[in-house]
Amino acid sequence: MNTKNYDCLGLSWLLPVTESVDEFDQKAGRVGACHDEAVNNIVYRAGTMLPAVRYLFVEAIAKETGIKRNQVQETETVDGKEVTKMVDDPKESDGKFLNKILAQTGKKVEDFTHLQADVLAHTDKNGQLSVRFDPKERERKEKKDTMPKRYLDGAGLVLIKIKAKNITVHQWAHKKGVALAADADETTTILAIAAFIREAENKTPDTLADKYSKL
Repeated sequence: MNTKNYDCLGLSWLLPVTESVDEFDQKAGRVGACHDEAVNNIVYRAGTMLPAVRYLFVEAIAKETGIKRNQVQETETVDGKEVTKMVDDPKESDGKFLNKILAQTGKKVEDFTHLQADVLAHTDKNGQLSVRFDPKERERKEKKDTMPKRYLDGAGLVLIKIKAKNITVHQWAHKKGVALAADADETTTILAIAAFIREAENKTPDTLADKYSKL
């Protein structure tokens, strides 16, 4: 056995691991166990396997049914100017989107098995099969949740109010139910507060200015 560092909960943990394929198989109690685990890891996690199947299949169902993903506003700076556009809601995962489609259509996922062949035959921009076994691939990256500038600005105002009340940001976060790690840096803190403001805006019709006075 050997040891290797792994990151977890903001700390580095020195964990015991096997040193070779043979040792892995011996520990597992069967020949081929290491290979099987490696294959399963690629199938379940690599961006060109089940994650690709999930995304392509849901998109194919959406195209057939005409149901679209939830949209949210995203603000970005282009040539020095803020441009607001509507983008897919990063909080609506493929699974949530599929459940929404099934609920709205009254169908079951089995009703779309005719789309499986098209998914497996789909090719990417390079002409390669989108669903392929490639050990070099890593996890498919989820859509980035870009925080609009107005929420980040709002978070800055909230921080000013927190300091004026002579309480720590962690005391405020605990009171409001905002998850904030003890060692969170300023950027992480701003994003956490901005997410809290965005969620609050979605729940009530108040303006952002009204919300700042309540935070």
